[in-house]
Amino acid sequence: MAVTPGELAVWADTALQGGGECNERAAISRHYYAVYHRALEWERATLPHLGNPVAPGPGGMHQELINRLKSPDGRIKAEIAKRSKFAGARLAILKARRTLADYKLGEPLVPGEAANQQAVTRAQLADFDLPG
Repeated sequence: MAVTPGELAVWADTALQGGGECNERAAISRHYYAVYHRALEWERATLPHLGNPVAPGPGGMHQELINRLKSPDGRIKAEIAKRSKFAGARLAILKARRTLADYKLGEPLVPGEAANQQAVTRAQLADFDLPG
């Protein structure tokens, strides 16, 4: 059975209820992936022309998606381009937190970081669901 971005977000919300740093780190990571996968869907469904990936660099396909969203093609309607740029900026924030949660285990999480990740995820998923 396939998992949806929404289901990833719900799982992350559930992990947060368990408390503790391991659950917070897992939730931060899953919230990021919920938005990442939904962003891919949104890009395919909403943007008739892919954005400019800028110069390739570190971060691989995740960073390329962020770059495309932040630099939408000039033929995209202004309102959709604005939403794309905002989605790219949010995804970059979520990715930075996910990097900390997944790879920098020796660095403590800032109190409230997982709750912030959850709030940004909810807001971005809702924005992707707006007509456009």
